[in-house]
This record gives sequence, C-alpha cells and structure tokens, in this order.
Amino acid sequence: MKRRGCKEMPRDRLTEVLLGNIINCRSMPMPKKPSKITREVITFKVEESLLEMLRGIPNRSAFIRTALLAALNNLCPLCRGTGILTPEKKEHWTEFSRDHGTKDCGTCHELTIVSEAA
Repeated sequence: MKRRGCKEMPRDRLTEVLLGNIINCRSMPMPKKPSKITREVITFKVEESLLEMLRGIPNRSAFIRTALLAALNNLCPLCRGTGILTPEKKEHWTEFSRDHGTKDCGTCHELTIVSEAA
C-alpha cells in the first residue's frame, strides 16, 4: 500500500520493505526542487506601425527577448546605446582621436578606427 504523500518506490526498495525492513517514508531523502527562474514582466508602449508588425509574430515574447539581447550585445562602447556622449566622455574621445582616425574597412565596408601613430 502506498502511503499518502510518498513517491512510488523502485522495485528493489519495495522488495526490501516487503521482506521486513520497515522504512519510514518521511525519512527518505526527497529530490531537490529545481530552482525557480525569477522573471519580471516589462511593458512598453509602441507605435501602431510597430504593433502591426509584431502581430504577425507567433511568439512575440521570445522575439523581443532575442532582439533585446542582440541589441545589448552590440552597444557602442562609448555611449552604451544612448547615442549621446557626456562632456566627460566627449573629452576622452577627443583625446583618443588625436592619435586615431577612422577609415572604411576594405572587406566589410564598415567604418573602423585605426591608429594614426603607425
């Protein structure tokens, strides 16, 4: 007979019990519960045109999470995605740019920073 709240015992353990070894089910170690992933809900407003584009996506939450992670992994190291340099950052950039310039990459044609000291 299975005691209420007890997990079903494996066959060899059941045999042990039937042979006379009394086991208190409550003293058996219970498996650890998997840790819960803490999630927060974030809401934001969007324009009607963006809402229309999102409506066709089956799993909008997954899409938005992926897009946010991609954007956060590609932040500008100076402005960190704000698009604005503080006066202090602007001063550091001015100092850095005295010995560095920009040029077009011959391979991907993106703007790249190069040392002018060489």
